Amino acid sequence: MNIEYLAIQIFNVQDHFDGITISGGEPFDQYEALIAFCAFIKKKTDLNIYSFSGYTLKHLVDKFPDRLFMRYLDYLLDGPYLEEKHEDENVRGSTNQSLYRFLDGEPILQESFFASKVWSVHISQNNEIFMTGIPRKNDLSIVKKAMETSGISMEYI
Repeated sequence: MNIEYLAIQIFNVQDHFDGITISGGEPFDQYEALIAFCAFIKKKTDLNIYSFSGYTLKHLVDKFPDRLFMRYLDYLLDGPYLEEKHEDENVRGSTNQSLYRFLDGEPILQESFFASKVWSVHISQNNEIFMTGIPRKNDLSIVKKAMETSGISMEYI
């Protein structure tokens, strides 16, 4: 997606939100675009930028020694999701993941996490279904079964 187009869409609704979340695929696999987008958002808004990554902070620092992501992100939830360590209590998917807040370009490990028990399902005018938020462990299988019962197949794109 075009960075400028996406940023304009965010500018148009920024008064209704306090931040944006960037998640997978893997945002850091498009590092240059990620940095350009975040810099644009930081320059034009007061929104917090929160990102998920399957990479650990150490891996990101090794891979991107410029550390620009620490200047443009406000929060990073790092580490791969591990099903055997699944957690339903907050935005962290599994207990091996850590949350960092970046202040003045420096990571500060956070002891507490944002609570999030709300997620939503939206159906577009083209009958496309969009889910946002973090479902609990069995929520998606319940939704999938209900959709299949109604004759709707669920595929991930």
